Amino acid sequence: MTPLPSRLLLLLAALACLVATACADGKAVDPCASTSCQAGTVCVAGTCRPTTDNSGANNANNANNANNGETNNATNNDVSNNGASNNASNNASNNANNGATNNASNNGDLDAGDPPDAAPPEDTAPDAPPDASPQDVTPDTPPDTAPDAPEDTAPDVRDDTGQACAQAASTAENTTLPVDIIWMVDTSGSMDQESSLVEANLDDFARFIAGSGLDYHVILIGGNDLCVPNPPSGGGCPDLDSDRYFHVRRSVASTDALQLALSTYSQYQHFLRRGAQVHFVVVTDDNSAMSANDFVLGIRQLTNPGFPNLFTFHTIAAFGGQPPPFLPFQGCCGWQGCGAAIGDVYVNMAAQTGGVAFPICLDESEWAGIFDAIGANVVEGTVLPCEYDIPAPGPNLIIDPNRINVYHAVGGDRTLIPNVEGPVFCNGAGWYYDDPFAPTQVILCTESCGFSQGTVEIEFGCATIKG
Repeated sequence: MTPLPSRLLLLLAALACLVATACADGKAVDPCASTSCQAGTVCVAGTCRPTTDNSGANNANNANNANNGETNNATNNDVSNNGASNNASNNASNNANNGATNNASNNGDLDAGDPPDAAPPEDTAPDAPPDASPQDVTPDTPPDTAPDAPEDTAPDVRDDTGQACAQAASTAENTTLPVDIIWMVDTSGSMDQESSLVEANLDDFARFIAGSGLDYHVILIGGNDLCVPNPPSGGGCPDLDSDRYFHVRRSVASTDALQLALSTYSQYQHFLRRGAQVHFVVVTDDNSAMSANDFVLGIRQLTNPGFPNLFTFHTIAAFGGQPPPFLPFQGCCGWQGCGAAIGDVYVNMAAQTGGVAFPICLDESEWAGIFDAIGANVVEGTVLPCEYDIPAPGPNLIIDPNRINVYHAVGGDRTLIPNVEGPVFCNGAGWYYDDPFAPTQVILCTESCGFSQGTVEIEFGCATIKG
């Protein structure tokens, strides 16, 4: 370290004398060196003062004294009394602030009278009780004391996915449709013998139909000279109408049977049943002046009840025989003579509608078999209805139009019939309601109508399956 210059040393000594109580020869003299103080007092600047006086602090040997927890910071020989600051002309600074910390640059001592920093008070608050809240604050579910619901006694009916959604299933009223049979008999001069055979066999035909259990009506279109004296008529000649028989007394010529079926409709309209299966039977030795297409167009225009399901056509006409080579157009010849013309309009219509056709030239003994065959076709062709009243779904259940399905069941097999919005949407299998807002009937589309076997089942509870 480089020694201080001698002049600087002299200057520092002079400054020390100014601060000290006394100086001698430029040196500081301690005024308390020759002062003796009694017990309980202390020498301060040559004067004895009680030790309880906190007005000042004794600083000896260039020591710094601090009172009341104050630290004095001085360049040399600083005295701090009761928090006051003494500033020497030699720029030595004394900082005293109650509770403040002062750093001494020269021999700074902490007076033993200063109390040590108080330790932070001990936390005497009682310990908090342990957390008593349960991990799961959801209250326990109380035991179910409600009585068990009554066991569902509805039949276990399932949809096509195997889901037991149905509440009940009912078999719709599956009685077969009634049958209305319209006979048109040519009574022209060439048909005398044949018309007599019709009269003789028509009562047997009616008994055959009645024996099958069918609900039937017979309508006869022919002149007054045509008479059916036995049931189904009311008897007598001219015959009487009955609840099963109605006679439209209009003569049928050789070629106008189809025209008369249309033109006399208003006379027998009342005897037709809505929804009944209709069979036409024409007996003639001639052909029709009206084409089959025109006849069907005319039938479609008739209403109340009309022929909404069209018809099945049968005929006993001139065809299939061995006419002489010079009369091929006659169709057939037999014991009663030859036909007037081949009845191809009738024969073709029978083939197109699923009916039967027999040559009019057959022997008399074979005519009974003809009527039996026509009767059998009528019976076998009876089908389930196309309209069904919606049955009651069962106790405590209501009808929901959006939860009804229709099935056709044969044996153990069930086939779903999809629902459509209405008859104009019947482009295939399907069914619709008579009234979509307040339905009372299920109506089958043409493609789904006419089942000859099985039953139609209406199921409640499952969402309606759309087509």
